[in-house]
Amino acid sequence: MPARRTAIQACRPLKVSSAQCKLARLSTRNIAVEDAAKQAPVVDPRANALRERFHAAFGGSDVPVPVESVAEDLLGLQIAEDDELDCSGVLLPAQRQIVVNGREARESPGRRRFTLAHELGHWVCQVLEGDTTPMYCRFEEIGVRRRRDPLEREANVFAAELL
Repeated sequence: MPARRTAIQACRPLKVSSAQCKLARLSTRNIAVEDAAKQAPVVDPRANALRERFHAAFGGSDVPVPVESVAEDLLGLQIAEDDELDCSGVLLPAQRQIVVNGREARESPGRRRFTLAHELGHWVCQVLEGDTTPMYCRFEEIGVRRRRDPLEREANVFAAELL
């Protein structure tokens, strides 16, 4: 197993071409929820690149993806829980922090993993692209039955691919 690297050493741009990023961004933003079932599956190569980068740096098994370790050890993000949070999760780029709803996290560990992966999607797809606005994700905004903000859909696709 390779030596464990610090987050600072492991943080570097993902090796995904700008064409792949543009394709991923366009494909996730332009498909309406109602049309999604009619379209080919939407994928985001940035999630696979992140997972591969994690395994190259830290090793370990492929499944389940250690989403907390990806956030903390590879990307240098802090994870916190807040029982009073009125959303599923929030990404605070300036603080390099992800805060998840503690109540939701205890009720469903799978939900917690998805929320973390979703917030990582915001980090990779928006923050590393230059948007440092805090991102608050409410359960109803990332649910499957509603029309969603394209950035939320992009983060969902990223999370699904990562996990």
